Amino acid sequence: MGGDHHHDEARTHPKRVWSPGGGMGNYQPQWRQRSVIGLGVMFAVSFFTVYFYGRHVERRYRDPLVPVPSQRWCTHTLEDTPNYPQQLREYKKNKLSLWDRIF
Repeated sequence: MGGDHHHDEARTHPKRVWSPGGGMGNYQPQWRQRSVIGLGVMFAVSFFTVYFYGRHVERRYRDPLVPVPSQRWCTHTLEDTPNYPQQLREYKKNKLSLWDRIF
């Protein structure tokens, strides 16, 4: 049942075997680069899916006190807040600089 465990190197698996999974000795020298590219593509697809879905779904039934940045690209902004362009202009005119808001 145990078989012969003392076989020589000539009878081991060949070095060049093609298969879809990469063969017996699968080593990809550019695995880091391919992993980064794959993760970047997945992140981009996820980001744009959430962005375009949220753009059409987001609704504001009560006007916020200050303009919310996502109102700029939301498709229902002018329906929910008809005076949004005027509100945004007033907010920018009266807004303090970042330096003044911090200190």
